[in-house]
Amino acid sequence: MRIVLCLLCLSLGARAQQRDSLPAPKVRQLEGVSVTSQKPVVERKPGKTIVNVDALLSNAGSNALEVLEQSPGVKVDNDIISLKGKQGVTVFIDGKPAYLEGSELANYLKSLPASILDKIEIMPNPLAGFDAAGNGGVINITLKKGKNQGFNGNVSSDNTQGRYTRVSQSANLNYRSSRLNLYGNFYNYNGAAFSDFSSERHYTDRSVSQTSFNKMTYDQILVKVGADYTLTPKTTIGGAVTYNYFYRGEDARPETRQSYKSQAQDTIISADNQSSRNHHNTFANIYLNRRLDSGGHEISADLDYISFNQKNSFRNYSVNKPGDQPEELSGLQPFNINIFTFKTDYRRPFRNGTKLEAGYKSSFMETANRAVYAGNRPEFDLIQPFNYREHIHAGYASYQGAFRQLSYQLGLRLEHTDTKGNQPASKDGKDSTFTRSYTQLFPTLFLTYKTGEHQLTLALGRRIDRPGYADLTPYASPRDRFTYDQGNPALQPQFSVNTELSYIFRNTYTASVFHNRLRNGIDATIEVRDNIFYRRPQNIGNRTITGFSLDATMKPAPWWTFNPAVVYTNATTGTSLYGQNIRFTADNWELSAIQQFNFLKTWSAEINTGYISPQAYAQFTQAATWHIHAGIGKKILRNNGTIKLNVRDAAYTRVDRQDYNRLSGVTGFNSRRWDTRNITLLFSYRFSKGDKNARPGRDAGATEENRRLGQPE
Repeated sequence: MRIVLCLLCLSLGARAQQRDSLPAPKVRQLEGVSVTSQKPVVERKPGKTIVNVDALLSNAGSNALEVLEQSPGVKVDNDIISLKGKQGVTVFIDGKPAYLEGSELANYLKSLPASILDKIEIMPNPLAGFDAAGNGGVINITLKKGKNQGFNGNVSSDNTQGRYTRVSQSANLNYRSSRLNLYGNFYNYNGAAFSDFSSERHYTDRSVSQTSFNKMTYDQILVKVGADYTLTPKTTIGGAVTYNYFYRGEDARPETRQSYKSQAQDTIISADNQSSRNHHNTFANIYLNRRLDSGGHEISADLDYISFNQKNSFRNYSVNKPGDQPEELSGLQPFNINIFTFKTDYRRPFRNGTKLEAGYKSSFMETANRAVYAGNRPEFDLIQPFNYREHIHAGYASYQGAFRQLSYQLGLRLEHTDTKGNQPASKDGKDSTFTRSYTQLFPTLFLTYKTGEHQLTLALGRRIDRPGYADLTPYASPRDRFTYDQGNPALQPQFSVNTELSYIFRNTYTASVFHNRLRNGIDATIEVRDNIFYRRPQNIGNRTITGFSLDATMKPAPWWTFNPAVVYTNATTGTSLYGQNIRFTADNWELSAIQQFNFLKTWSAEINTGYISPQAYAQFTQAATWHIHAGIGKKILRNNGTIKLNVRDAAYTRVDRQDYNRLSGVTGFNSRRWDTRNITLLFSYRFSKGDKNARPGRDAGATEENRRLGQPE
């Protein structure tokens, strides 16, 4: 904490070297010496913040989730991504939605190495052309693609050593001719990690404490291939296919002690729990783009198919004491989802400088899930099926223009949703069948005033968050003997109105104030029944979030770049949950400072620090946490190769702890420490032939559905 505060204090006295919008890297010849300009860590544009992944040394050996954690305003708690204090962030990969949320989204982002990432685009208030989903805004992760004529790309390999070893290899390849562009990303990862878990729960008649050391093993393969072909000077077609295989095996040995106030003897439950997850996911897209003239008048169409196939299996074995009858339960939970989306967009600029955009999108999702159990736990049905269908149809229009120094954009999006879910009656005789249909309007407004080095932007928008697909499944799944995960088919969508006023000075300093009003908010909750925790999502009522953010890119010296950032939020929550009225207001601070140093022409170093204050949720408070990352790098092989040595969480302070302070009749905590302190050695090599010639960029049609495929961890 002291280090972070000191770094922030330094920023107050540092004077920045002013610069305008930074161009892409280019090579200049100075007295026969080749000098390559370096991208900044952060670029700022109206309504958007861009993070250049390779600009951070500490990203060596990391993954997409860890890169997001270091991005301005982004926070990750319990696998939930929030932006400026707002949950419900929609994540895109190359303009396509990730179609995942919660722990499944976190696992997917962990499977994307930083070595294949190009940049992160952060949009707190996206335009009407984006899906209305995402209370927290949109984050688009762009993968690397070559832009030169001929064959070019880069390859990398890294070895990470924590308590256990993890290794990965990646390649990003591209071939471009005058009419054809072929590209691909390839990645392989395997290794092991651990989590060290402890918890205490204090009831009126007993206390329950638990410890568990869990070892996880990972295997992952990701392949993406795509092509763009120019049929005519005005018509381009193309497509891409991504296949992602991911496996995680977990071996846990929890020990639980129950201490009773009415008797002297404690009971100890020893368990042997094993689980695994297998993912086979396929994402496919084909598109057509037709330019109607040379002035930006165009029409495009996209067709997407997503197949998400996951198989979770577990075996729980526990015994109170030697000689007792053991409790056994094994389960298999296939989770299969198919999604089709179609999208078309039309853009028409006019001679007076204004522009009209309009579009239509339909998505069709169907799933058939099951939970199959076996063992001597009578509270579980042998088979619990659940089927769900969702169709969304949307249309939008936006109009933008400028009057002197004031530019504006007005947008309106309409979305109609039809859903149907069904779980046949189980032992309790309940049939969890439901149907819902609703239509909503989502207006957006952007005003930007720019004069000289000053830029002021006002953004207004209304957004929606629909429940995650797995969050609707009604059956319970045991983590252990005392904790269950369960969905909630009664979940309703949440709606929010977002307002933000931001100011940019010299494209270097940024300040913003924001307000978020959330209605029918969805949050993770805990219901206590018979001393067992049932974790499930619930609509918790209304919440307001108000705050401000400050960040800058500064150069106290030619060899020293400094990026400090501050985010403050004040959240007020009011709800009635499981018979308990909950009302509270809480403050939260996020502080970060990234320092980069360049020396001896080919050497660079970095120190990355951050602090997050305690964060209050409906029933618990997330404890404060801080970190220090550091790295050093050197360019070799005529600047085409790079060696990086990186240390993450050097002080080993990343602890995930929740204190139960708003649970009826229960106090306590749970805490988990991961294999976050590690050292990574990375080697990368890039090769390129020909002149830079960017191929047409594509934003695929699917938007929010992938974010919602997630299910509880």
